[in-house]
Amino acid sequence: MTNEQPNEFEPTVWFPPGETLQETLEAVGMTQAKLAERTGRTTKHISQIANGKATISVETALQFERVLGVPSHIWLSLEQYYREFLARREEDKAIKDRIDEYREWLRFFPVRKMMNLGWIREVNSAVVKAKELLRYFRIASLDQWDEGQIVGYGYRLRSSDATRARMGALLAWLWKGRLAGLETDCASYDQDTFRQVLSEIRREVPSFRDGLAERMQSLCANAGVALIFVHELPRMGAYGATSWLTAEKALIQMCLRGKRDDQFWFTFFHEAGHILLHGKTDCFVEEDEMADADEKEHAANRFAADFLIDSRAWREFARDSFWDNLGSHNYGKGKIRITAFARQCRVSPGVVVGRLQREERIEYRHYNDMKVPLSWT
Repeated sequence: MTNEQPNEFEPTVWFPPGETLQETLEAVGMTQAKLAERTGRTTKHISQIANGKATISVETALQFERVLGVPSHIWLSLEQYYREFLARREEDKAIKDRIDEYREWLRFFPVRKMMNLGWIREVNSAVVKAKELLRYFRIASLDQWDEGQIVGYGYRLRSSDATRARMGALLAWLWKGRLAGLETDCASYDQDTFRQVLSEIRREVPSFRDGLAERMQSLCANAGVALIFVHELPRMGAYGATSWLTAEKALIQMCLRGKRDDQFWFTFFHEAGHILLHGKTDCFVEEDEMADADEKEHAANRFAADFLIDSRAWREFARDSFWDNLGSHNYGKGKIRITAFARQCRVSPGVVVGRLQREERIEYRHYNDMKVPLSWT
């Protein structure tokens, strides 16, 4: 399954093969009537082919090859391209007839950003933009568009009151990840192997080495999990998503929107927790507003937190009254404690800071300089 974009050239004019036929007849000094006689066709049929009203069949192409000396594949190619041109012209007309509907649909998505990222071609007219978006979502026309179909692959969109612009960006992002996941070669999913992979990836948490993303992807693929990084879209409001592409292939989809090292690792192990803890029909999107998170989300949160930092060690560290009285006079001491604990647990200081913030042991404005910012390269 590929996601290659089609050739950018679409002709605005294409001559029927009958014109080539007429030119060939003139070149060999033959009339339509004589061609009809030599091919066993009626003069009317030959005239209809010459006027573009009848098609050139395989049988007719073979007859033209024998009589006129032009290979049959030439006639068939001319016929195919002409009929395709007519079909595309009719398709364009159908879109133009409903252009207001299509323009409204286009406004649903961040089309300009999708073009900038190369997800769809750089085009100008609304008609061609519509065709690009249809091609992107792999549907024939607007009649086949169904937001529920995209979501129906398993994703549960949690914000029912989300703006349409946000929903469009999120759907486009989810679809991009699904396409990339389907193209990723993976072994059949094995839970024990995936647990081993997570332990191996866990050892990378203290620092970000060159090639880490590719290494994580390779390890996950060996366990039957496609790990896909997809560039964020404006206002989509999501950090990660989990689903099952097939019964033997899971998908973890992530972006780097606003991410620092603590959020990156927490999101990754949170999504991994969904795969290990929940069924193959369960799929999730991690969004900005998760106040209404259900028990499965809470379970994935616990899995990520405990996988990163031992729960017993964390309780002893976090319940220290030191964090209750954090002020400017002991702010520096807090940094020393965080650094020492991170070294003890073999994580980055940013991971410790992130958990202290999430559990409201410290304010979100504290110690953010200890986190490592991430960006696309």
